[in-house]
Formats: sequence, C-alpha cells, structure tokens
Amino acid sequence: MAEFFGDLERLAADLYPYRWPILAGVLVVLAAIGTYGYRRQWHFVVWERRRVAIIVGTPLLALAGFLAWDLGGVAACAAGSEALPGDRGPSGARG
Repeated sequence: MAEFFGDLERLAADLYPYRWPILAGVLVVLAAIGTYGYRRQWHFVVWERRRVAIIVGTPLLALAGFLAWDLGGVAACAAGSEALPGDRGPSGARG
C-alpha cells in the first residue's frame, strides 16, 4: 500500500509544472458541468433534497480538500525550490 501512495506522490510531483494548464482544464470542465446542470434544472432537485446533498457533499468536499492538500503539498516539495517563485534560499537572495 505504501508503494501505491509513493507512486501517487511521484505522479503529483511530475505533474507539478503543468498545474496551471491542469487547473484551467478543470475549471472549464466544472463550468461545462455547471452549465449543463443549470439548463437541466438540477439546482431545484438539489434544493429540494438539500439535507441529503449536505450529508453526502460535506464528506466529499472534505476528502477532496485533503487530497488536494496532501498531493499538492508533496508536489510542491518534490519539485524543489526552483519551482517556487519568490522563494528565498539560505543566503536570503531572491531567485
């Protein structure tokens, strides 16, 4: 099991330089899903069943936040300080 999580961490570190294009793609997909759902009037269905939406959505949101924090943090550390703009090295010089 540890090897699996190690592989995920290495994958996240390899994808770190592409984080902005990936974010743009994810936002486009989410906007498309939101537009489709709005046209199909899913928001009314969710509003009518808001208790179920909260009970299901809260753990999913917590899981997504944890995975983003865990895998994203590992990617930032594994990419090295040269990938982090404005990072000050031991000498205090910008670079």
